[in-house]
Amino acid sequence: MQLAAPPVCAGQIEEMSAGVKYYRFKESDGRMAVVAPMAWVRGSVAEQWDIDASSMVDTLSGASQQYVSNRGGQIVHALSSASIRESRREQALKLTRWFGDDSVGLGWSLSEEHDYRSETFALDTRFERHDKNVTLAFGVSGSRDIIGATGKPDLRETRSTHAYFAGITQVLSPTAIVQGNLEIVDGHGYYDDPYKYTMTFLGARPTIQYDQRPETRRGAALLLRYREFLPRLDAALAADFRHYRDSWGIRSLMFDVSWHQNFEQGWSLRPSLRYYEQGAADFYAPTFAASVATGSSDARLGAFGAWSAGVKLRKVFDNGHSVDLSAGVYRQKASWRLFGAGSAELPDYRSRFLMAGWQMAF
Repeated sequence: MQLAAPPVCAGQIEEMSAGVKYYRFKESDGRMAVVAPMAWVRGSVAEQWDIDASSMVDTLSGASQQYVSNRGGQIVHALSSASIRESRREQALKLTRWFGDDSVGLGWSLSEEHDYRSETFALDTRFERHDKNVTLAFGVSGSRDIIGATGKPDLRETRSTHAYFAGITQVLSPTAIVQGNLEIVDGHGYYDDPYKYTMTFLGARPTIQYDQRPETRRGAALLLRYREFLPRLDAALAADFRHYRDSWGIRSLMFDVSWHQNFEQGWSLRPSLRYYEQGAADFYAPTFAASVATGSSDARLGAFGAWSAGVKLRKVFDNGHSVDLSAGVYRQKASWRLFGAGSAELPDYRSRFLMAGWQMAF
């Protein structure tokens, strides 16, 4: 699990708040659907301490992509014939100790499924400088994953990941700030997907290649953010850019822009638009004429471009309670990659999501 970039604003939590959210995600063509209720609470528990805790259970159902085959002369990404239904439980807790304007935080999270377990510990610190015009942030985390597979009782592999983070936030004016974050991730262990394989037909019998990936993965991500409030419009502009590259040969770019418009009586609307693209992993291929030590046809490792759009409607009441409703769509195509060729054999992909939330402050 990687470190999350800190928010563009810093400071001790001034009031307690709690809330619940309901998230629903559905892929096109009758594939995977996810339902995820979540509850959280955050606030000050003492004069110099903050707490942030959350719990979530998501239920996944449908059919996942199991194998890739060229038996009919064309590349086909076939779905699992069996209907899948499984649940994942996740808990997270973070304590932050404030020393004036500076802070030190310790975080823990646990994610569990019937065939997967991941536990993460994280430490971060923040420093305010130059009359709070500059915020410096540093962090480190370590996680350990245990991987199994249904139908393979002897499979019990492990993976460990360490992440290192550094960021700076600069106030440009009373209404604008800019932030830059750099994260480096170093992972070792089992990365194969035990449920996926590739069948390459060159004759009557296929060559079968099981999903096999390198045992190390090192990556670096640079994130740049800009935020500006426009008093005349009572609105805010947010723009993000992210560049990522890793030792598997994957290179990706992300551009994200959103507009937060406030209205009378506590209403607000936030439309957003995002573009993402990536290049293929060095060991990705749609088919394999012969067995190789490292190879995968997982569509997530191919080259493609994607657009997503969303909108969030929020209402804040006089008693401090608020409700929100978000909806969005995602669409992916190999031909939508702007800075290089896409993996032409990848199927088009679509999904949509809906999220509703309620929050109270006290």
